[in-house]
This record gives sequence, structure tokens and C-alpha cells, in this order.
Amino acid sequence: MINLITGLIGMTAVIIFLGYYLVVLSFVPLALVIIGVLAMAIGDFVSSLRNTNSNNTST
Repeated sequence: MINLITGLIGMTAVIIFLGYYLVVLSFVPLALVIIGVLAMAIGDFVSSLRNTNSNNTST
């Protein structure tokens, strides 16, 4: 449960931080990098939650 809460707080902070730069700076290559970073961060967060849940259910 603590992994979910801290992950949501961290993901919210990263989305706000990078989203601001995505809106303010209109440079296409930078936008692609920001979108890629956000996608990888969200994917890692989901993967982390799945691994935590699978570890908790087996014990």
C-alpha cells in the first residue's frame, strides 16, 4: 500500500514538472523526449505495482 501512495505522489510531481515544460517549450524533439520519459515512468510504476502485488499474494 505504501508503494502505491508514494508512487502516486511521485508520478503526480513528475507529470506536473515535465508537463509544464511540455506546454511552455514548443520544441518538438524535446516534446518527444518528455513524452517518452513520462511513458517509461508510468510503465515502471505499473510494473512495480504488479511485482509488489504478486509478491504479496504468494506469501
